[in-house]
Amino acid sequence: MLAVVGGGVWESAGSTARFVSLHAVPSGRRLARWEKLAPVKAVAFSPDGFTLAVATAGVVELREVATGGVREVFAPAQAPLAFAPDGTLLAAVGMNQHVYLWDVRSGVPAADLAAAWEALAGADAVAAFRAQKALAADPARAVPFLGSQPAEELSPTAGAIAKLVESLDAPAFADRAAAEKELRRVGPPAEPALRKALAETTSPEVRQRAGAVLAAPPRPPTPAELRAGRAAEALGWIGTNEAAAVLRAWAGGDGRLRRTAAARAALANR
Repeated sequence: MLAVVGGGVWESAGSTARFVSLHAVPSGRRLARWEKLAPVKAVAFSPDGFTLAVATAGVVELREVATGGVREVFAPAQAPLAFAPDGTLLAAVGMNQHVYLWDVRSGVPAADLAAAWEALAGADAVAAFRAQKALAADPARAVPFLGSQPAEELSPTAGAIAKLVESLDAPAFADRAAAEKELRRVGPPAEPALRKALAETTSPEVRQRAGAVLAAPPRPPTPAELRAGRAAEALGWIGTNEAAAVLRAWAGGDGRLRRTAAARAALANR
């Protein structure tokens, strides 16, 4: 089974072999693989691409694309699955052949915005999802609060990344290997420099090593990157002009930032 979202940006292949594999389209690069699942009956992306619904043995799991974490579980249900165009509702057929509809975004307004902000950075996908829904339920307070938060810090700097890319062609093998290892650790912030190097280099060594880093599955997001992506997702749910203004400001930021990419994805779904 197959699901595609975002004009060919993400692809998900579900399998009765008990795994789900995520790939970038059209490159085919594997982004993630979730294993040890119950037999998968169907998969469906939310319209914004941040969530994948996975139907297994009588239940539907909402999984966060960025982490694979289970955000919420609905039962009884199986295949097929479909999100409403605005992403607020999920439909599934139950084992009794009834059609079920779930509201996947409603929440209770956050009593403490700072606590919700902290939850967005956590490894607990359930708590983070609850915090996102709480923020989205209170646009008047949440939008200016989120808009006032700083972007995640980039480390290393663009200059340091450029030096690492240059070191892919260093005379010593140990230096070349160390630079490749560090670029893998840096992850997405290094990708623009690596793609530039691939386009411009005449060195087979740089081409091979830069290509290998870009083809490798991405490293897990940092807590700051998780929070940035989840905040942009919540603003996309809110959908007001004020929320869109914050997203547009974030979308114009440094392309290496998770916040920038997530804001662009949220705006594309408006």
